[in-house]
Amino acid sequence: MTGYFYNNGQHSFRKYLNIKRIDFRIANPDLMVVMMNPGSSKQYPEYMDCFDCEVLTNPDYTQYRIMKIMNVCNFNYARILIFLIFVKKKAPFF
Repeated sequence: MTGYFYNNGQHSFRKYLNIKRIDFRIANPDLMVVMMNPGSSKQYPEYMDCFDCEVLTNPDYTQYRIMKIMNVCNFNYARILIFLIFVKKKAPFF
């Protein structure tokens, strides 16, 4: 599993995750997942300071569940997108 991480100077974010079967080459995902919560997957320790690139990533519980779905459906590649919006409570424009 790999992920693309970036930061804006104050916070770190994940743009997407790719889950692919080992040694499988495919350009387009079989499954696209959009998540509201970014989850807890992180870069491998040796990549903790790597940003603006795709690095090896440890999956969290939700990504393990996606892998199980992939196995049942015989999918080879899933991309997980993060839909993240910061909302300020009691903002005057909402």
